[in-house]
Amino acid sequence: MTLFRQALSSKEDELAALKRELEEKTAELNQTRAVEIEMRNKLEENQKVQSENQKRLKYWGDKLSKLGIQSVRCVHISAKHSKS
Repeated sequence: MTLFRQALSSKEDELAALKRELEEKTAELNQTRAVEIEMRNKLEENQKVQSENQKRLKYWGDKLSKLGIQSVRCVHISAKHSKS
Protein backbone atom coordinates (compact mmCIF):
# COMPACT_ATOMS: atom_id res chain seq x y z
CA MET A 1 0.00 0.00 0.00
CA THR A 2 2.84 2.40 0.68
CA LEU A 3 4.00 2.27 -2.94
CA PHE A 4 0.47 2.96 -4.07
CA ARG A 5 0.19 5.97 -1.74
CA GLN A 6 3.55 7.30 -2.91
CA ALA A 7 2.52 6.96 -6.54
CA LEU A 8 -0.79 8.63 -5.79
CA SER A 9 0.94 11.45 -3.94
CA SER A 10 3.38 11.90 -6.82
CA LYS A 11 0.53 12.07 -9.32
CA GLU A 12 -1.32 14.59 -7.12
CA ASP A 13 1.81 16.75 -7.06
CA GLU A 14 2.11 16.51 -10.84
CA LEU A 15 -1.56 17.42 -11.22
CA ALA A 16 -1.18 20.41 -8.90
CA ALA A 17 1.88 21.58 -10.89
CA LEU A 18 -0.04 21.21 -14.15
CA LYS A 19 -2.96 23.17 -12.73
CA ARG A 20 -0.61 26.01 -11.68
CA GLU A 21 0.98 26.02 -15.12
CA LEU A 22 -2.46 26.10 -16.75
CA GLU A 23 -3.49 29.04 -14.56
CA GLU A 24 -0.30 30.92 -15.46
CA LYS A 25 -0.76 30.27 -19.18
CA THR A 26 -4.42 31.24 -18.99
CA ALA A 27 -3.49 34.52 -17.27
CA GLU A 28 -0.88 35.22 -19.97
CA LEU A 29 -3.41 34.44 -22.69
CA ASN A 30 -6.01 36.73 -21.12
CA GLN A 31 -3.43 39.51 -20.90
CA THR A 32 -2.52 39.02 -24.57
CA ARG A 33 -6.18 39.07 -25.56
CA ALA A 34 -6.68 42.33 -23.65
CA VAL A 35 -3.77 43.89 -25.54
CA GLU A 36 -5.18 42.58 -28.83
CA ILE A 37 -8.60 44.11 -28.10
CA GLU A 38 -6.99 47.42 -27.18
CA MET A 39 -4.95 47.41 -30.38
CA ARG A 40 -7.99 46.56 -32.51
CA ASN A 41 -9.94 49.42 -30.90
CA LYS A 42 -7.08 51.85 -31.59
CA LEU A 43 -6.84 50.62 -35.17
CA GLU A 44 -10.57 51.11 -35.69
CA GLU A 45 -10.40 54.59 -34.17
CA ASN A 46 -7.42 55.53 -36.36
CA GLN A 47 -9.18 54.22 -39.46
CA LYS A 48 -12.19 56.44 -38.67
CA VAL A 49 -9.91 59.45 -38.17
CA GLN A 50 -8.13 58.68 -41.45
CA SER A 51 -11.45 58.45 -43.29
CA GLU A 52 -12.63 61.77 -41.81
CA ASN A 53 -9.34 63.43 -42.73
CA GLN A 54 -9.56 62.13 -46.31
CA LYS A 55 -13.03 63.64 -46.58
CA ARG A 56 -11.73 66.95 -45.20
CA LEU A 57 -8.80 66.88 -47.61
CA LYS A 58 -11.15 66.38 -50.55
CA TYR A 59 -13.51 69.11 -49.31
CA TRP A 60 -10.75 71.67 -48.82
CA GLY A 61 -9.03 70.62 -52.04
CA ASP A 62 -12.26 71.33 -53.90
CA LYS A 63 -12.63 74.69 -52.10
CA LEU A 64 -9.05 75.62 -52.92
CA SER A 65 -9.52 74.64 -56.54
CA LYS A 66 -12.66 76.81 -56.79
CA LEU A 67 -10.87 79.72 -55.17
CA GLY A 68 -8.06 79.36 -57.68
CA ILE A 69 -10.54 79.45 -60.56
CA GLN A 70 -12.31 82.48 -59.09
CA SER A 71 -8.99 84.19 -58.51
CA VAL A 72 -8.00 83.69 -62.15
CA ARG A 73 -11.38 85.04 -63.28
CA CYS A 74 -11.03 88.09 -61.04
CA VAL A 75 -7.56 88.82 -62.39
CA HIS A 76 -8.81 88.36 -65.95
CA ILE A 77 -11.86 90.62 -65.36
CA SER A 78 -9.82 93.33 -63.63
CA ALA A 79 -7.31 93.25 -66.50
CA LYS A 80 -10.15 93.86 -69.00
CA HIS A 81 -11.49 96.77 -66.93
CA SER A 82 -8.10 98.41 -66.59
CA LYS A 83 -7.63 98.35 -70.39
CA SER A 84 -10.95 100.12 -70.92
